[in-house]
Amino acid sequence: CQITLLAGILERDVSGIVYNTQVVCGPEGYVGCYRKTHVPDAEIGTWRHGDDLPVFDHAKARYGIEICYDSHFPELSTLLAEKGAEVIFLPHASPGETLAEKRARWMRYVPARAYDNNVYVAICNNVGDNGAGRTFAGVTFICDPLGAVIAEGQSGSEEEMVVADLNASALAESRRETLMFFRHYRRPEMYRRWENEIGLRGDGQSTSLTGR
Repeated sequence: CQITLLAGILERDVSGIVYNTQVVCGPEGYVGCYRKTHVPDAEIGTWRHGDDLPVFDHAKARYGIEICYDSHFPELSTLLAEKGAEVIFLPHASPGETLAEKRARWMRYVPARAYDNNVYVAICNNVGDNGAGRTFAGVTFICDPLGAVIAEGQSGSEEEMVVADLNASALAESRRETLMFFRHYRRPEMYRRWENEIGLRGDGQSTSLTGR
């Protein structure tokens, strides 16, 4: 059975620091882990952010992981793709909203992560009542390298499995087409220069705008 599993845990390291972690296990056993790199205000004090962005090798594809809030930072998806990821997994624990509301919100940006980076993206969420006063609407779908949804869950209250075939030929074709493959033309040296000149701050505002 050649199955690779991703499992979310709260990881406590040897020094006692807690991380929101996705553990990767394959037929050979433990493969590695990814620690959530962006922690919102509501989670500060609960766990520490990680600083690594690993890409994992599978017999069929290379893949990376972003956890929940991480997906709002497009740089992560681009960095994973630049490191060789062909698939990006986005596990979530995002409460509130109806199935339709959450799907509509995620459709504003998740397909763009796939399209801009020519990768498959698979996103999932908790579903149902967690027994602690929070309800999750589910929402699970898979996007192809052009941002089209190729498989999707339908239940907003029950667990379900979503399955899709990821086509290596379609991935390669999207990366050969110059009008669909944009990462080759990135200018990171310019981005770094403007970040320094504008003075981007950690609160997401630029000093050039707030100083006016």
